[in-house]
Amino acid sequence: MVVRLPPLHALRAFEAVARLGSLSAAADDLCVTHSAIVHQLKQLQDWLGVPLFVRGPRGLELTEAGKRYRVPVCESFARMAIETQYLRKEQDNSSVRVSALPMFGIAWLLPRMPDFWARHPTINVALTYSPPNVREFPDHDLWIGFEEDSNVPTRGRAPLMNGATVPVCSPLYLDRKGPILQPSDLTGHDLLHEESYDPWNAWFSANGIEPELAERGRVLTDGNLLLASVLAGDGVALVHKAIISRHLKSHTLVQLFDCQVEEKFGYFLSWDPEVTLRRSVLTFRDWLLECANEAIG
Repeated sequence: MVVRLPPLHALRAFEAVARLGSLSAAADDLCVTHSAIVHQLKQLQDWLGVPLFVRGPRGLELTEAGKRYRVPVCESFARMAIETQYLRKEQDNSSVRVSALPMFGIAWLLPRMPDFWARHPTINVALTYSPPNVREFPDHDLWIGFEEDSNVPTRGRAPLMNGATVPVCSPLYLDRKGPILQPSDLTGHDLLHEESYDPWNAWFSANGIEPELAERGRVLTDGNLLLASVLAGDGVALVHKAIISRHLKSHTLVQLFDCQVEEKFGYFLSWDPEVTLRRSVLTFRDWLLECANEAIG
């Protein structure tokens, strides 16, 4: 089935006006005349049979249909612009686009990046944050997520580390509050939470403590805030042990007890199995898996 689309120059004019908010700005952006933009918008509206703009008190305004149409059109042109930029830069095969969860990126990946750049100084790595519960990122080569471990090999996915959590605090907190000798002592301490009480509830329950006793203390909105707060000596946090291994080795954080909550989830590295990975992407992927194996070992 052949899907008919409006003329490209008319779509380009619509995208520019919708993005910039005025005919004049769109004309400047596309290096055409004001009248050319007007003509192309009329052509698009005639083609669609739907008005996309109306004259309002502050000038040209999008109709409801125009607002709906703006989303896929602007997103498509933005995606094309990004991909075009990367394709032009990829002639030397030297770029990698990586999406990672914020805490993984800040606490685990970035401290290890100097090693990668020392080995591969010509490869450019663009690292962005990814939202939780989203697995695929079309604009990226690799993405790192926290996913359920099915123990079934999956094309385009490799495990990095498990999601076991342990209770930790900073030496500053222990200096101020005194030693924490057994799990039940935590009922009298400042607990730090990421988004909900659930992880601490599970840890308390696994250690024979009423889980409701964990439902107090600061609730922080993401892992980076949680890590910053526990490093500052604000309290005790449950954190994925694999992520904070360097802090434990440098004694900026102290693991209070060996008992940990094993999760069905873990950190995984993913890529599109239908895409042939460039040499730079393969290099970064293999380096990342090597680092993860060394951290586990």
